[in-house]
Amino acid sequence: MVYHSRGDYPKAAELYRASLKSWEEATDKPPEDYEIVAANYADLLRSLGKARKAQQLEARARKRRRG
Repeated sequence: MVYHSRGDYPKAAELYRASLKSWEEATDKPPEDYEIVAANYADLLRSLGKARKAQQLEARARKRRRG
């Protein structure tokens, strides 16, 4: 989140992707945490003009929440 707020979007994106991948592979992580990271990454994607990718990410997070 620090990189995101400072405008270092490439580094922020890298860290968001790594977090999401880690949580997708883990079975004991609460879905709420995953959704927070997904929402932050989606916000970043929108800042980069990638609204469609942001929507896809949010849909994947909602699907994960529902199980």
